[in-house]
Amino acid sequence: MITFASSKTVRHFGQLLEQGLGADWATDLDKVAIASIGPKTSETCRELLGRVDIEAQEYTLEGLTQAIIQWASA
Repeated sequence: MITFASSKTVRHFGQLLEQGLGADWATDLDKVAIASIGPKTSETCRELLGRVDIEAQEYTLEGLTQAIIQWASA
């Protein structure tokens, strides 16, 4: 699982992976869950990573933690 608390971190993450893994870097995340702190960050995840699997309902780190716990318990 990779968690993102801002759109900026999603962008930087994508840039770093592209530098290290090349243009097809996003396929390396196929088996990794992507968690987002809220709608704006989720929008960036969808734009750059192609998806978001978990989104916090309360846009705080505690809310993100709760969303991950709920997802893992399902």
